[in-house]
Amino acid sequence: MAADKQADANSILAQVKTRFGASADDQLHCRVLFSGQQRKKSPWARLNITEVFTLYSELMRDLNPLMIRKIVSIGKKSEFPNSISGAQWRHVDPSFVGPLPWSEGYDFGDKHIANLGAHGTMVPLSKWPGFDRVSFWPDPDTTPIETTAGRRQFSNMLSGFVDNGDGKDPPRVSVIYSSGPKPPLLQIADLVAYVSQRCAGAGYDHIDMKFKALNRIIEAEKIKIGIAPDGGIGINVPNTSNDIIVGRGRTRCVAWLIDRIPDDRYSVSAT
Repeated sequence: MAADKQADANSILAQVKTRFGASADDQLHCRVLFSGQQRKKSPWARLNITEVFTLYSELMRDLNPLMIRKIVSIGKKSEFPNSISGAQWRHVDPSFVGPLPWSEGYDFGDKHIANLGAHGTMVPLSKWPGFDRVSFWPDPDTTPIETTAGRRQFSNMLSGFVDNGDGKDPPRVSVIYSSGPKPPLLQIADLVAYVSQRCAGAGYDHIDMKFKALNRIIEAEKIKIGIAPDGGIGINVPNTSNDIIVGRGRTRCVAWLIDRIPDDRYSVSAT
């Protein structure tokens, strides 16, 4: 969303919370609100499941006039390998005479999939408004994961760049790491991620249909992560996302939430 709309979004979020009997400081988390047992232990205990859907629906309808761009990556764990084998590095210049170092293999797990999904949401943002005008606030996660470059903290894996092939040196992603209170807009990213992933495997019972209706209100751009046709691990970005041109906007602020639901599906949301 545009940086000058952030205060409006935070205000709407607080208003909806108080409208449904909670305080502005009470947190919205889908795993709590959509679980009857978890909800009973939370400030949202007074709500039934129908009221939970109404809360989230009203929240998104109130936020939609702010023109928040909602992007979500969706992938399924069972489609990915369990490990990445070691191999020797290859130089970009085919005439280069070696030797080059050998890369050790490593287990490919949940955090690697989530990291891929996070980078998937970056691709359309690299086209518009561009990384030089975007800042990311990731939900902090200091879990160490193995990579070809050694062990790194998960949150620190989210930097990098996307080369769009225009011959220019691509700007790097600006990631803001904070040990303080989480940005309230991560609660919106949580909703986008959870509902998009829940609908990816939804059936047709009455709860599934409620999720699908909420998903239509959210109307997020969907990025697919999985195995590419050549057998590699890839990111599939629809042309409709790459071609979005809204006009000249101000600096964007983006909140990230990486989530997993029990049925093996992952989602990463950028709002």
